[in-house]
Amino acid sequence: MADESTRPQKPRPDRPKTIRIEYYQSAEGYPQEQQEKIRTLGFTEVGQIREYPDTLSMHHIVSDVPHLIRIIE
Repeated sequence: MADESTRPQKPRPDRPKTIRIEYYQSAEGYPQEQQEKIRTLGFTEVGQIREYPDTLSMHHIVSDVPHLIRIIE
């Protein structure tokens, strides 16, 4: 049986990339569909910042309401 220290190490997966999104303008007065997207993202008040996985679907949501939220990182 091989000694633990001589076994090749398995590569560890990097942390999944994330993006930080800021809710910077109120959705009040905008279409209901856009307000629902903001609620779906979990925002309840202006100025909140949340972190999500950096996926294509998240970028699609952001592109639907760029006047209300912005990507920080």
